[in-house]
Amino acid sequence: MKRTDTYFISSGARCAAWFWEPEGAGPCPAVLLCHGFGAIKEARLDAYGDRFAQAGFAVLAIDYRHFGGSEGEPRHFGSVRRQLEDIAAALAHLRAQPQVDPNRVALWGTSFGGGHVLVTAAHAPQQKRRDQAAKITHREQARHDPPGRGARGQRQQPASVDEARSARQAQAGGPRQQRADEQGGLEALAEIDQHGRDERQQRRRFPGKA
Repeated sequence: MKRTDTYFISSGARCAAWFWEPEGAGPCPAVLLCHGFGAIKEARLDAYGDRFAQAGFAVLAIDYRHFGGSEGEPRHFGSVRRQLEDIAAALAHLRAQPQVDPNRVALWGTSFGGGHVLVTAAHAPQQKRRDQAAKITHREQARHDPPGRGARGQRQQPASVDEARSARQAQAGGPRQQRADEQGGLEALAEIDQHGRDERQQRRRFPGKA
């Protein structure tokens, strides 16, 4: 396997990425690695990329706009909407690689990125493929466990979008309530994002106030 520095374009900005190409003839399955809200790919995504590549996956690990090696001003500006756009652009870039089977692409996220990949998979266009999504939420698990294994070594299979949606609907009281919950969650994320923009604009207008 080999890892190369590469990039993709998201809303006109150049986003830094690492691409692993596994040994053997393609096209091969692939996985997109998405870190947490303000994390960069150098924060241990290399360890997971290596393991996935050893298992025969092509791998793309990314930096969101405004972070790491990616373009975007101001620096360290976190936006849910923009990060979801970056993931969508990275997914399209990964599927376009000649070594990759576009119908066998998984999404993998850690921390806040776990929520990003679930949202992305749930809103992907319905085609013949089924996007897969998995997430890691605990720091100790991310530090010590190989990809796909939980804190006690149990195998954790990524759930398909259909399976994940059915499970959420069963817990939430049916499809209608699930749709309402999903819409409410998206509206809450949009409200948080708008609040952050309003607060930054207020600070620019009145720099002397806390």
